[in-house]
Amino acid sequence: DVVWAEGSSVNDFLCRVKAGDRIEISSGLVQVDYYAGASLIIRAPSAVVVVGPESGMIERGELTGMVSEGDFTLTTPGAKVLDLGTEFGVVVDHLNNTDVCVLEGKVELSTLPRVDGSKSTLLLSEGMSARVNDGGIAALDSSMEVRFSRKMSAKKVSSEEVSLLDVFAGYEPLTPHIGMAVSPETGYHLEESALKKRGLEGLVQPNSEDVYRAATWHPLLDGIFIPNAGGQDVQTDSSGTRIELPPNEGKTSGPVWARRNIGTPEFIFNKHFWGGQTRKSVLRFLKKSRQGLMGVHSNVGITFDLDAIEKHYGRRATNFSSLVANLDNKDDWEPDRTDLSKADIRILVDGKLLASRLGFRKSDGEKQINVPLPPEGRFLTIITTDCGAISYDQVVLIDPVIEFN
Repeated sequence: DVVWAEGSSVNDFLCRVKAGDRIEISSGLVQVDYYAGASLIIRAPSAVVVVGPESGMIERGELTGMVSEGDFTLTTPGAKVLDLGTEFGVVVDHLNNTDVCVLEGKVELSTLPRVDGSKSTLLLSEGMSARVNDGGIAALDSSMEVRFSRKMSAKKVSSEEVSLLDVFAGYEPLTPHIGMAVSPETGYHLEESALKKRGLEGLVQPNSEDVYRAATWHPLLDGIFIPNAGGQDVQTDSSGTRIELPPNEGKTSGPVWARRNIGTPEFIFNKHFWGGQTRKSVLRFLKKSRQGLMGVHSNVGITFDLDAIEKHYGRRATNFSSLVANLDNKDDWEPDRTDLSKADIRILVDGKLLASRLGFRKSDGEKQINVPLPPEGRFLTIITTDCGAISYDQVVLIDPVIEFN
């Protein structure tokens, strides 16, 4: 398990990082994925700074870099590592010596410019290692490659179940993931820049009557949608299944998000993120959860492909279960209103209703939902609606799990 050091500045709710953020850990491993295609596995104790969309800086410690597209530049206190679409390991010790090992492909290793502007450069290919120090660049024993972590540990996830948080947020079988958000407006993962484009209340309305957004980029998520206001002829999956729902306001607030309980420092919400004004409740439920939370504000549906999940994990899903709660903060803003904050949640497979919790408020507490999944079922859909008013109905799934046979 990772332990975050005091010097770390990672405090975004979904652990997204931006240029200038410092990742410092005193125990465990952390994987940082860049949108440009690079990934860094950082082993504690280490301190790493995100420099840009295709660059980073390791101040001390150890990491493994994997670059699937383009080039990636990593700087250290004494060297520059230009990765040419490959896999490499870097160690920076307490004397600021930089050791580099190429695990696959090629790396261009350079000293930082000297006072006169000169520098030394060496092209390393697979199996080669070198050290950069005050004396320049020197070859090393290539056996150092065995020390680097080339994938994250899978020990936290049982082979008999998978957290829906991991199905939603990541793709590698039996590997825990921290979090992710998906926009119901576009069907794509939500970046910080997308959040900033929305107004303070973050309300999302469908652009047309055909509101189902297929998530073709995600191997396990079929799609996401906002039910139309009339609740009539609502498409719930990519095969065209349609159902009837109660009338609603036809809009939702912010993204669907998932967040693991990993003991990170106190985090902040972007002001356009729907959890921001329910921060105390989110923190309370997150800290006491076994795995984490999934936030599904009223008037949104999300569908998972059970066949794809079976192919991905090698076992057939037989049951879905989760605690369900409403985190409404009505008492902080309109305590005298009694007509707000109720929400509904429905669980369907291939458009058939299998479980529901209707008209529940924060005061109703958590309730366990347990849904046996039919063996022939293809699409698992979770839908929340607003019971007539969209205000204060922030629904969360606590420790949602898919069990295998």
